[in-house]
Order: sequence, then C-alpha cells, then structure tokens
Amino acid sequence: MTWTRLFLFFCLYFFPSFAQDVCEEEKLHLKTCNKELQEKNQYITNVENNFFAVKKELRQVRTLGKNNIPESIEQIAALQKQLDDLVQKLNESLQTECDAVDVVFLFDGSASMRTSDFEISKKFIWNVVTRNKYSSTQFAAVQFSRDIRTVFTFKDYMESTAKEKLSKEEHMQALTNTYMAIRYVLANLFNNVTSWADPKAKKVLVIITDGVPSDYDINDVIKQCDDQGILRVIIGVGNRDEAKLGKLASEPKEENVFYIMGHDKLDGLLNKLQNKICCERHAARKELSHAILSSTEQIAALKKQLDDLVPKLNKTECEAVDVVFLFDGSSSMKTSDFELNKMFIWNVVMKNKYSSTQFAAVQFSGNVRTVFSFKDYMESTAKEKLGKEEHMQDLTNTYKAITYVLDVLFNNTMSGADPAAKKVLIIFTDGVPSDYSTSDVLKQCDDQGILRITIGIGNVDINKIQELASKPKEENAFYIRLYNELDSLLDKLQNAISSSFPGVC
Repeated sequence: MTWTRLFLFFCLYFFPSFAQDVCEEEKLHLKTCNKELQEKNQYITNVENNFFAVKKELRQVRTLGKNNIPESIEQIAALQKQLDDLVQKLNESLQTECDAVDVVFLFDGSASMRTSDFEISKKFIWNVVTRNKYSSTQFAAVQFSRDIRTVFTFKDYMESTAKEKLSKEEHMQALTNTYMAIRYVLANLFNNVTSWADPKAKKVLVIITDGVPSDYDINDVIKQCDDQGILRVIIGVGNRDEAKLGKLASEPKEENVFYIMGHDKLDGLLNKLQNKICCERHAARKELSHAILSSTEQIAALKKQLDDLVPKLNKTECEAVDVVFLFDGSSSMKTSDFELNKMFIWNVVMKNKYSSTQFAAVQFSGNVRTVFSFKDYMESTAKEKLGKEEHMQDLTNTYKAITYVLDVLFNNTMSGADPAAKKVLIIFTDGVPSDYSTSDVLKQCDDQGILRITIGIGNVDINKIQELASKPKEENAFYIRLYNELDSLLDKLQNAISSSFPGVC
C-alpha cells in the first residue's frame, strides 16, 4: 500500500470536504476492485484444486505395488520439489501485493479535555479496529499526558484482550507530552518484538490530540520516525495550533494533518473511511491474478508429468495414512481460540499436502459433527467447510466423539476412509471429558491399531489427557498453555506419527 493510497484512505475518513469530488469515482472504483477480488479468489481456488489433484495422484502412486523403482521415486521427489518452489513463489507474490500494516493509536489524555470526550475517543478507536478485524492490519493503543501508558499491545489485539483493556483505561488528566509519547511508541511497540510488532509491516501512527505539545523534540524522534518509514497522521480536535501540529505529521504536512471541531464528530466519518479501506485492500491485490494464472498453468504441466510417470511405477517406500482431527468446541473456550484451532488444523494439512496422508475433521461438544470427511479432503472442499465451521459452545463429550469417529469415519468407506491405511486420531481439548467410556471405546481404538495423540490446552488435568492417548503416554500426550502456541507442536506431531509408523512419509 503506497503512502499516496494511505493519504486518500485518511482523507475520506477524516476530511470529507476534501474528498467530496472523488466520492462517486471511488464508489465506481470499489465495484471494480470487488470484481477483481472475486476473480482473484477464483484463481486461488483453481490453484488449490490442482494442488490437491496432484496430491491425490501422489497418494495413489505411493501405494500401487511391491517392487521399488528408485528412478521413479526420484522423479516424484523432483516433482514435489517443483511444486514446493511454486507454492513458495506464489506465497511471496501474495505477501508482496498485500503488505501487513501495524497501526498505533496515540491518544491524548490531557487535562484540557473532558472525560466524556476522552471516552468518545476510545469508542472511535475501537470502531476503527472493528471495521478492520478481518484485514491484514493489527492494532495497538497508547494514552499520553504527563506520563505515557500502553493501553493494549499488538499481542493483546491478537489475543482478543484489547477491547477490555481499552474500555477500562482511565483519563490521566495532566500535561500533553507528545514527543515523549512518540519516543515511547517507537521503543515499546513498533521496535519491540515482545509487543508482537511485525518487523516487515508498514507502520502507521495515528495521533489524536486537542492541544499542542507541552514538551520538545529533544531526542529528534520525528527524524527517527522518518528514518523508519512510519507514516504519522495527526487528528487535531477543537482549538489547535496548525503550525505546531504540522511538525508532528509526515510529509506532505497538508495531506497528513486533519481537523475536526469536536470529539463528537469522529464517528460521523467511519462509513466514508470504510469504503476506502475496502477499496485499498482490493487494489493492493490487483496484480495477483497474473501470478496465480501463471502458477495454475505451471501446476497443470507438472501434473501431466506425474500422469506420465504413474504407469512406470510399481511402489515407493511410503504407506498411506488416514488422520482425523477431533477438536473441542465446548463453552469453556473463547471463539477466538476455536478459530486458532481451525487455523492450526489447516497448517498441519498443508504441511502434509504432498504426502500419502489424507485428512478428516470432527468438532465435538454436547453433540458431535463432521466438519469434513476424507472424501471432502480428496475433492478439495475441506478448506471451505473448515472455514465455515461455527463454535458449538456446549459440553465436552469426548468419549461419545471418539465412538462417532470410529463409526462415521475410520470404519466407514463412504467417508473416503482407506481400509488398508494406518490410522491416527489427534484430539484437541481444553477440558476433561463430560462423559464416560461406557463402550470401552479406547480399547476399540487399540484393537484397531489407531494411534491417539492428545493435545491439552490451558487449565487441564494432565492425567486425564494422558488417559486418552496411546502408549507410551508420555510420547503421545502434549500440553500447551495457550491456543496461539499450537504451531510449536507441528514438528512434534510429525515425529510422533513417524515413530509409530516408520513407513509413513
């Protein structure tokens, strides 16, 4: 996103009179952007379908016969390497065209403003955050007066605690030490990875103030911001000194300083900004379709090479594996954590997309529900179904859910299960079971050779988690404190499966 686009972005939000002449043109442009985004999403769907078609072929190739043909195995490995390189190239293109943005709100808490206006400023900040919750933007906020205080960090925002912290923030009611506050933002947020700042993100500092600074720029913080490419947008409220506020803003000053008469005017600007936000995000992806179309053609060519290879091959050294994710949807977890669990599941799937493994997923709570079956996975509809799955928010009927997995997935060929495949059940839960194993379902799993890996999250009974896992318990039961630590288990899961089934790859 260029600074020019960011300028227009804030013009439409904070200075509607300036943007009046371009509003109609932007509405038309937004429609065009929306159409381009739909086309881009269709291209991505086509690419993913081809990825999974190749993956399906590889699974079939890996399980054909008895005699190894080394040169064919090498050819498959070479094809996989080409596909991996292609995926990496496409991901780099996506990242280039859609930069992440870190935004810090630095808002005035001086004695010159009423507490009611201070509350309006907080409400406005959260309205901006809410309007952008599904974007590649993350937020932090700092109140400044004589002292400076972090209200919420990027980490708080990602962990869904920002709203509560912002609402509890009290009005400081002292001086207006603006330059000291900017220096604080650089040290404690933008340049501090413990705040979860993204070193590669674009950086935007939005300063909301109703007065001129009480201090001076003795540390040359404005130059530090310029050197780091931080866009500074100033919102002056009520009485103001245009020259002094202009010193705080990025160049060109006249495009990055905005004034409103009172705090009660802030919310009236939200809709105009939102149209621009949507359009800018779509416009940032305009070039993607070319890269994705090219990738689709390359994948088709690679798949043809694979099709030519299949008749020459009898067997590789790999075994087929069926994996079911059984994940907790009980009311004891936050919906944001439920979404993190879904993201982790798909990360595991993508890590194994070229292997001889196929996947299914089930959510359990008071009831049990198939999210996607093995058949859905092989037909490339799994990602969409997982994305749409909603949080059940009820009990934790774990044993009932395991029985369901046996009956509906592992032992049901209609689900796309492979009777000859090795079987792995990965259970995610943040609580102990609400029910009991009345049908001795764990023994049924052991009798069928199903490897059970359990992941306990948060305040759970470790002994109960280990009871659900296969032996050796200590190697197949994992514990983490928070759902955002799930990705740290990716390699451990892989190792647990490989050590139990050495023929899997």
